[in-house]
Amino acid sequence: DVLVNQSKVRVYAAISSDCSTNGTNHVLFEQSIKLQPSGPFTLSANENTLVGVGQNVVATFADSFTGEEYSNICLSFLSSVSKARNGSCEDATGLGCCQQTLPPGINTTLVRFQHKNNSKWETYPCSYAMLVQKSWYNFSTEDLYGHLGLPKKYNRGVPLVLDFAIRNGSCPQENGSHACVSGNRTCVNAGNDQGYKCNCMEGYDGNPYIVNGCQGMHTTTLHSSN
Repeated sequence: DVLVNQSKVRVYAAISSDCSTNGTNHVLFEQSIKLQPSGPFTLSANENTLVGVGQNVVATFADSFTGEEYSNICLSFLSSVSKARNGSCEDATGLGCCQQTLPPGINTTLVRFQHKNNSKWETYPCSYAMLVQKSWYNFSTEDLYGHLGLPKKYNRGVPLVLDFAIRNGSCPQENGSHACVSGNRTCVNAGNDQGYKCNCMEGYDGNPYIVNGCQGMHTTTLHSSN
């Protein structure tokens, strides 16, 4: 999906997975999100979340250039499937599923995924980590069973939201050079020195980056009669 007037794009992202055959430790860096630092796209910290699924799994953020780990950690540990509850990972409190917010302004990152000693690997052989749109994934105890069950369930991947902006400076003066070429549009600074975005004015909809892109929205007035 491309939501021009919200300066957002939705794309498919992979699910990082590890399946144990003997219960030993595994540390993987399978899921990487690589965006050009000077490019128009950044990961949306407000629209996405880090999710971990499994019997004993830790998921963290790692900077792909320096290897520095962020403080955001997601931990899931489950001693018995009877303690797990289907639904939002936010409500799961780490019992089979966990989630954590994202730090803002991420351009390039890896999901560091640690599958710890899994004493129940014969029952729950796989663990997963993913960056995914908030509220999109609902945990099910069925996702704990079977080999690579979650990637098979979502074989196209999971939705991830990207923010985009014009990165070369802030909102220019009206008589300056800018990307907001349509009439009936406004310019909004993206914040944190992340450039600026173009929006259609209230009452208009469309693409503010093209000539005549913002068009008036049709309204209907209802008249009552005695």
